[in-house]
Amino acid sequence: MFKKVFFIFLFLISTNFFSQTSAVSPFSYAGFGEKTFKGNSINRFMGGLDVFTDSIHTNLKNPSGYAKLKVTAYSLGLNYNEINLKKTNVPNENLSSASLEYFSVAIPTKIFGFGFGIVPYSSVGYKLESLEDIESPILKRFNGFGGINKVFFSLGFNLTPFLSLGTTFNYNFGKIISEISENTSGLNYATFLENSSYFSGFDYQVAANLTFNLKNNFELQSYLSISPFSNLVSKNSRIIYTRSINNQSIGDFREINLNLNNLEKINIKTFSYLDVGLGFGKKLKWSIGGQFTSIDTSNYKNDFLNYANLTYSKGYKISMGGFYIPNYLAISDYWKRVAYRAGLRIERNGVLINNSNLIEKALAFGISLPVAGYSNTNIGFEIGERKTQGNSIFKEAFWSIRLGFSLIDIWFIKRKYN
Repeated sequence: MFKKVFFIFLFLISTNFFSQTSAVSPFSYAGFGEKTFKGNSINRFMGGLDVFTDSIHTNLKNPSGYAKLKVTAYSLGLNYNEINLKKTNVPNENLSSASLEYFSVAIPTKIFGFGFGIVPYSSVGYKLESLEDIESPILKRFNGFGGINKVFFSLGFNLTPFLSLGTTFNYNFGKIISEISENTSGLNYATFLENSSYFSGFDYQVAANLTFNLKNNFELQSYLSISPFSNLVSKNSRIIYTRSINNQSIGDFREINLNLNNLEKINIKTFSYLDVGLGFGKKLKWSIGGQFTSIDTSNYKNDFLNYANLTYSKGYKISMGGFYIPNYLAISDYWKRVAYRAGLRIERNGVLINNSNLIEKALAFGISLPVAGYSNTNIGFEIGERKTQGNSIFKEAFWSIRLGFSLIDIWFIKRKYN
């Protein structure tokens, strides 16, 4: 009972946690920001693989997996991220962030399984500056913060003993603010241009899983998922003001009438994804797999915030990984019941900065520690880099610690004995 009350309370307040900016990357000024949710903990430890499904774990990126659920599962993920930012001709800078990555509840029924929760889809958090010295020194600063969250509802059911289907419906919401300021040397007041966008809209995903039970307890799983283009409504505002460097008092203030250029309310195309995965292994022992994701950002266009050095095209993600459990039935040796996971991913996310693709590579590993019943605690580590191809102005080397909780309960089963 305590678990139920705790997680319901957490769900009610979770929008406040997710509203906090979790990105600290200068690359987060592109598109909707840095895509922060790439799977729950156990999937991230395996390079972002979504092909594996079972009866006790929730796979938040594979709704067809809800069909296999036999227990009610509460899932929660936390993340601490450290970035070493390398800039041309500038000393390196260390940045850090911490965030709540996801929260979900998954519930099985006799006919289907379903779940709901909230995840941070993207996050913006950059601070850049440049100094121009033409007639007098002018310091320019570029700041951005905010992000987009997804409230989701997922449903999965078994069409045949080996084929399961699923779908996820998402409601997207969030606010992103970008600010440009200029401060001329010797002047008390700096000039600020602030752009605000409030996003809202729906999108969906459909998925299918094929599971073939082979001889000697071996298993073959395949996965297909489609997330098509959809529209987000962006309600925009723009203000220009001056602010004192000495006492922060506001001087001149002006709100721009965006209706004159039809920019107060615009529609923006989201990205589309196509995932294909394959996994092979022995039930409750080990599995290995691979996944290819096609990413299409080519339809993205934001007339309100149009950066000349940013373009969008098609990209991809390659994930490989797996898990190993020495002996899940071991009673006397706890560490034989631990699941060991590892994986890697290579991603070109469809964003071009100065006509150079943005590339991200990462290696991850983690363990799932059994606790009471079927519940488990997932602890893992990820290390990687993010940069543009060729001579990159910015290069990020990052590492993160991820902590996930999966608490298991049983609902809708009548007790036979008191």
